[in-house]
Amino acid sequence: WAIAHLAANGDQASVAMFGGFAIYAAIALISLFARNKTPSANKPPRLTMDVVAIVGGIIVAALLVKFHGTLFGVPLVFV
Repeated sequence: WAIAHLAANGDQASVAMFGGFAIYAAIALISLFARNKTPSANKPPRLTMDVVAIVGGIIVAALLVKFHGTLFGVPLVFV
């Protein structure tokens, strides 16, 4: 996401903001793998929470696609 916005917006403010997001995401991902995180054995995974996360993500993504132009002043262009 951050890399796509960096490609579209080359001004200094955009590079600072989206570059920061990209660096943060990369560090978080590296940190996660370095800590070798595993799920807790105390609680079994719940399908309900996965469904809530997926449905919530789809709703947020759809709203951002629909209102991107209104919110950010730049409409999305699908080629």
